[in-house]
Amino acid sequence: MSYDLFNSLTQTDWSNILNDSDQVSFGFYLEDHDNNDITTSNPNISVSIQGSNKIKEIGFSSTDTTQKELNEFEISDGIVYINENEVGSFNNIFYVDYQNGDNTNGNGTKEKPFKTLDKAVYSLKTNNDAIVLKSGTHILSNEITWDDYEPTFIGEKNTLLETGVGYFRPGNNINTIDFYNLKITSDFRFMVYSNPHSMTLNFYNSYLHRKSETVSGGIAPFFYNYSYHWNIYLYNSYMLIENDFFRSSLADVYLYNSILEGSHISGEGVDIYLIETSIKHTDVNYKNTVDNIDLPVELNNTGTGLNPDESNAHIGVRGGKYGWGKW
Repeated sequence: MSYDLFNSLTQTDWSNILNDSDQVSFGFYLEDHDNNDITTSNPNISVSIQGSNKIKEIGFSSTDTTQKELNEFEISDGIVYINENEVGSFNNIFYVDYQNGDNTNGNGTKEKPFKTLDKAVYSLKTNNDAIVLKSGTHILSNEITWDDYEPTFIGEKNTLLETGVGYFRPGNNINTIDFYNLKITSDFRFMVYSNPHSMTLNFYNSYLHRKSETVSGGIAPFFYNYSYHWNIYLYNSYMLIENDFFRSSLADVYLYNSILEGSHISGEGVDIYLIETSIKHTDVNYKNTVDNIDLPVELNNTGTGLNPDESNAHIGVRGGKYGWGKW
């Protein structure tokens, strides 16, 4: 005999009438918190009653499927995770909180962060140190010059770094710098390099914006060097150029699952390489949606690799294992 549990039978009724070898079928549907149907599909599940035991209770349990917040960030035992994916294991981690930090009484710990980036950079101890920028806006108001260790800069969550009057100026011993999950904007310079070898900059899920404004004081490209070579790698990132971006005749820019918008690239030797479903000079109005952590639908699930939920990666900052968004 078969029974449909979508009738008016009570639990007591089920217990009394279900016998050995009876078949029970039922369907299900999903609703969100506003009681709106998520799906109209009602797949059937059959339960066969075997042996002499009766069914006493049939119940359902729900799992909290609330999406995780933007760039879920965690540090445990010196390992930094974003969206539960490891960024790296670091010898030392220095925290910077522009709103609440203190360069005088702070020591760079999570409990007592520094206020400004220069204090953290000058506190580096090894090449395997990280600087974590707490959520909010950080303003770089002076030149940071150093020549000892190569840091990794990590935005904790929805972190904006504004440069211009202040900028980075690494020395001869600095060859590679990594940036994760940062919005970097500038109306002047971001990085100045004057050393006789290549500089490699890696950007992961970062947003780089060279504004159209130019402050007084001379040439002001975003990446400024003296005829030496840049190697710039963008991974699930977005570069928006509204004014000159390079002062160099030698620069290679590699885009992996990334987007480059704008045509103001100075320097005849600047080469752009589109790798892994990247986009150059697109008409997608991406710049107006990035601050809202939104994405044109045509970029969803069209990239290379996987998102944090293991779906096919989005193109741009919302894609890949460190993707901005809710997962």
